Parts: sequence; C-alpha cells; structure tokens
Amino acid sequence: MQRDLTPIQSFYKGKNIFITGATGVCGRILLEKILRSLLDIGTIFLIIRSKRDLNGAQRIQKLLQTPLFKLNPPKKSQVQKIVVIEGDVTDGGLSMSSEDELRLINSVDIIFHVAASTFKSLLNYRENFNSNVVGTENVLEFAKKVKNLKCFVHVSTAYSNCQLSCIDETLYPLSSNVHTMVEKFKSLDDKNLEIEGVKHFDGRPNNYTFTKAIAEHVVHSYFPSLPVVIARPAVVIPAAKEPAPGFFDTLEGPTGLAIVASLGILKVWDWDLNNRYENYPVDYLANSLIAIAYDSQKKSKEMKIFNLVASPLNDYDNDYDAIKSGREYWLTRPSIYTLRYPIMPDRICTMSNTEYKIKRFFYHTVFAFFLDLILMILGRKRMMMRVVRKMHSALDVMKYFSNKQWTFKCENYKKLIDELDAKDEEIFSIDISKVNFTQLYQDSSRIARKMILHEDESNIPIAKMKLKM
Repeated sequence: MQRDLTPIQSFYKGKNIFITGATGVCGRILLEKILRSLLDIGTIFLIIRSKRDLNGAQRIQKLLQTPLFKLNPPKKSQVQKIVVIEGDVTDGGLSMSSEDELRLINSVDIIFHVAASTFKSLLNYRENFNSNVVGTENVLEFAKKVKNLKCFVHVSTAYSNCQLSCIDETLYPLSSNVHTMVEKFKSLDDKNLEIEGVKHFDGRPNNYTFTKAIAEHVVHSYFPSLPVVIARPAVVIPAAKEPAPGFFDTLEGPTGLAIVASLGILKVWDWDLNNRYENYPVDYLANSLIAIAYDSQKKSKEMKIFNLVASPLNDYDNDYDAIKSGREYWLTRPSIYTLRYPIMPDRICTMSNTEYKIKRFFYHTVFAFFLDLILMILGRKRMMMRVVRKMHSALDVMKYFSNKQWTFKCENYKKLIDELDAKDEEIFSIDISKVNFTQLYQDSSRIARKMILHEDESNIPIAKMKLKM
C-alpha cells in the first residue's frame, strides 16, 4: 500500500545522505529522526572513526542498542539502509578507502556536516581548530567531488559571533583573510597556535566560538560552486517532543549542571537570571536540519544562514522561572542521591569574581573535600573533588554566556517555519513558538531522574525522607 508523503518526505524519497558526527549528541538525534520519519530515504552513509578498540561499524551497532533507539525502534528495513564508512573528517581525504570514496561520489545527494568539537574541549586549541576548521574544510573538499550534490548543511553555533550584541543571519567579517589565517594556523605548533590564535578573537571569549566563526567563512568560500547553507543553533537542550518529551542521554551542557544542582552539589552560580539563556531543543534542531536541506531547493543568490534560536519567537519567561520550575520538580521528586537541598534561585546571581570564588570554595570545594574524606575512611572510592572540578570547569565556560543578553534576528528561520506544510510541521516540528519551556524543563528533569540517574518513582518516598533529614 502506497503511503501519502508530505512535501519533505517526497523530497527525501530515494535520496542518499551522508552524515558526519552521527555518534554525537545532535548527530544521533538526527539519525534517529531520519530512520523513524523518512521511510523512503535511500542510503544513509555515516562516516565514523575507530575509537576505544571499536571500529566504526561496531560503534554504530552499539549506538543502535542505546535507549534513544529503543523508545521507538526503527524498522529493520530502515537500519539496513545504514552504511558505515570508516574514516576521520580531520584527516585529508577523510581517511576513507578509495572504494568508499568512489561510491560516495557517485551516490550522495545531501550532506549533513554535524561533526565538531564541543565546549568541553575549548581549552584545547588544536582540537577545536582541527575539528571545527580543518574537518569542515576536508568535508567540503570531498563535497566538491560529489556528482549530484543537492545540499550541504553545515552546523555552526548561534554564538559564533558572540562578541556582538545583535546577531543577524549574515556572515560577519574576520580580522584577517580566512584562507591566509587557516594556512598559517596549520603550520604552527600547538604552543604558537595558542599564542597567535588569541590575537584574532576579535572580542570572542574562547577558541571554540572563534574556530566556529572561521569554519563559517570556510563554508562560505565554497559558495556558490557548492549548495552550502549554515545552521546556527543556540545551546542544545533536551527534546521538546521526540523521541520522548525531555529526552537527553548525556551529561554534557546544561543538563549536567541541572543534575548536580538538583543533587545539592551545585549551590552557587554566577548567572544573571534576568536574562534569557538562549537554547534550542535537540529534536527541533534535527527537524530544522532536515527542513533546511528541503528548503535548499529554492535557489538563493546569497548563502543562507539560519539562526535557530527561541527568544525572537517564544515569549517564555526569564531564566529565574526556568530554575524555579526545575527546583520545584526535584523537591517533589527528589533523587535518592541528593546530598543537600537543590539550589535556591536567589543563590544564582551576578557577583564579583572574588566573591564568586570565595563562595564556591566554601560551598563546593570544602564540602567535596569532607565528603571524600568520609568516603576514604569508609574504604570507598573518592569522587566528589573530581565531580566539583568538572562542575567548576563547566561553570567557567558558561559564565560569559549566562551573564550577557543577545538580540538575535531570524528572518530566514521564520520564513522556514511559515512556508512549511502543515503536515510536515506535525512530523518535523520546527515552530519554536509552540514549545512550552516550563513543561520542557520538568520533562527533562523526569527523564534525567529515570535515564541518567537510573531511578524509578518507587524510591521517591524514601528520597523525600532523606531530603528532610
């Protein structure tokens, strides 16, 4: 029986796609969505490098056994469309075999370049440069060889130009010619790359945002010879709808900090709660990438950039209400692992650097030291100092972004929403104005309790008693 296809599903029918970064947070959500909602897709090529004694195929098999793919298991016929290409985007030629390269050149229609470094690695300039810049350049060089390329979607970040207070869907100039800069940086050793790179930040706070900005210029340099577009998502947060409301399967980013706050480990946070911390649900990102490639059929004289952000379209309250909502959930359904009361919203505020360091030393470091001392006396493994160090590292990364307010313009994104077919919006939801963020934060807390802390609701009465002690 023939299915009625939506415009997006019709566009992807028989198309072969190539995804980089399929094992990452955004990449695996994109893969899951494609398997579940694009049933007439052609071949799904995934370039995966070997890691921790597992080759690319083994890593994908392991990924397919995770809860993400168990909630709504993909059809066997869909899984059989996956072809793993052993390779590495940071290597010239992508380190793939000549046979694989030839097959891709003759087959691929759409490329989703999702592979990139994360905020976790921002202290490592070489890693960020190789992942964000060299990797992007390598994939673009490969794309030049593809015979029937319809679209190349590059995933950047809404904060690639965070030195500006108002960010439009445009390419902002760098201080130097991008190709001259890239070739120079390639020739430098790690130490000199750190020294030289900082000179070109142009007010950006770190090498992550800077290398993402460079990558955007590298992508633009291939336009119009290649059909490239750029997606700039804000900070990625748990899913609003799919594969389940609040779904997220990693401790990276805001989710990890929300959990340590709920357990009472995080008690002091330098954050201006009068601002709106710009974020974007991970399922809406996957849907947006799918829709952006579909939209690329409409030819444009300029390279399109999409600011995937919530604030211009969704009038949810400021960050104080988000924190309050999350705290209320954890007070009614506390974790059995809770050590202290969840963080009070009034403990989250702007403060001087000296005041912040003093407070976090006493509230976090001293607390962790004594807990580890108790664990050592009991003959158990010490862990709290390590947890607190990681937490402080994440807080240091976020400090710049949690104490500033940006204005984003997103006309291309608005137009993408407005022109999407109603049936497509049901399946590939991208209209951020319809997201209830208060509900999303509560859903994500529920999922975190169940899937990350591995607790069910049967222990809530005991956890409540423990919290009151």
